[in-house]
Formats: sequence, C-alpha cells, structure tokens
Amino acid sequence: MKNARYISLSHFMIYQVNFQAPPSERGSYRASFSHDDLTHAFNMCIEQGLPVERVAKKFGIPINSLKDRVRGKIDIDTVKSGPSPSFDIMQETLLCEHIKTMAEIGMGYSRQETINLASDYAIHLGIKKKQGERLSLKWLYG
Repeated sequence: MKNARYISLSHFMIYQVNFQAPPSERGSYRASFSHDDLTHAFNMCIEQGLPVERVAKKFGIPINSLKDRVRGKIDIDTVKSGPSPSFDIMQETLLCEHIKTMAEIGMGYSRQETINLASDYAIHLGIKKKQGERLSLKWLYG
C-alpha cells in the first residue's frame, strides 16, 4: 500500500495504515454554483411555481440555500454568510490610502496600530459606539 509502513516491536510486526477520511458528499457542491444560477433558480420557483427541490437539483444548488431565499429568510442578494463589513467601500478605500501613504513616507503602521487606527475611525464614524468595542485581527485579515 502507498501510505503504509511497517513498525517492528520486538518479535511482532505491526502494520500501520495512514487512514484518510473519505471525501465528504456534503462539501462537493460548495461554490459549484454561481449567483446567477441562484437568482435564475429563485425566479423559476417564484414566477413559475416550480418545486424548490426540483429546481435546486436542476441547477446544482443546495436545497436549503434556495428554500431559505424563497421563504424570505435570506435576501436573494446575500452571497456571503457572516457579519456585514464594518466599513463601506469608500470608507475602507480612504483608510487604505492613508495607510499606504504613511508607509510610503516611512511611517508604516504595525498590525496593532492599524487595528487601533481603524477602531478609532469606526468610533468617529459612529459604526462602533464606545471605546471598548475595538476591531480585532479577524477584521484585519477578514
């Protein structure tokens, strides 16, 4: 076997195999459909009254993803789960340009200084309410 090796312990020969988990059926569909497919499938369910299960299978979309949108639990335009971004595009662009400018003149920020700067900016904009609500490394790398 390719991933196997023998280990000798005194007079016993032990056969050890490095087992790998079988590929999960659940993960096979992830990211295999586009937002356009989801929108088209949603419209078919709403406008033509077709069953969600049949339409989801036709487009290769997880049934619950389509079902939640048809039932109104999730907006059709939602393409990413998790919390919404702290800053909009313009605010983030302004912050990035400031950080780049400071780096160009030799006054670059460390990770923690960047987080502190962004947290203060969020408090100034009213996104964060108080000084204790700081952004984290997850914000920086997310």
